[in-house]
Amino acid sequence: MKKLFLLIFLILPGIVAGQKTKLVKDEANKEEYYVLKSDPSVMHGVYKKFSSKGKLEIQGYFNEGREDSTWSFYDSEGELEQIYDVLKKDVIFFRQNENDKYRTYRMITGSDTTNVILDRPPLFIGGNGSLAQEVIKRIRYPEEAINSGAKGRVYISFVIDQDGNTRDFKVLKPLGHGFDEEVIRVLSKLPPNWLPGIYQGHSVAVEYIYTATFNTAYIGVGNR
Repeated sequence: MKKLFLLIFLILPGIVAGQKTKLVKDEANKEEYYVLKSDPSVMHGVYKKFSSKGKLEIQGYFNEGREDSTWSFYDSEGELEQIYDVLKKDVIFFRQNENDKYRTYRMITGSDTTNVILDRPPLFIGGNGSLAQEVIKRIRYPEEAINSGAKGRVYISFVIDQDGNTRDFKVLKPLGHGFDEEVIRVLSKLPPNWLPGIYQGHSVAVEYIYTATFNTAYIGVGNR
């Protein structure tokens, strides 16, 4: 882990060298970033985003307006969850608990399926926290559910193929009241930020199971 942080700090001087920048603190969006003095509309240098509790959520780098180098993503407690290399277009670190290391996934090969332990599971760029935020900001609570006071969990399965594309959305455990259709609608329209699962060194198509929890005051999300 120390080597990863050292890499980040070594890269930083090369990004801002030769360009005059100024720091912008956006309190409304809880962001801090640098822009070019010559063109304040262009981000250049370190970018940080904080949670409502003031904990670091995202730290990355811009090079003349484009995302560059490595981006680090943190969970709600401020613990490092994932590091993504923009240039390599791949995750170079992701946090995984012991149980997840031995979790089996259904690998899809044509019409055949095989339960396997993956070298690396499918990953959403930004980690589970970013995935949850993308879902929550798109969810529209069904009017039928509001009127009836319905709540509960929806279990959705879908395939993340070897190119990171999603397809074949299915309801595993329906909740009704419009929830099932709404979760599928949102999942199918997420940004294309998935990285495929890896098995024996190769990208493979796997089934992914997503859980959304609803009540009238809270929407919770999970996955496996």
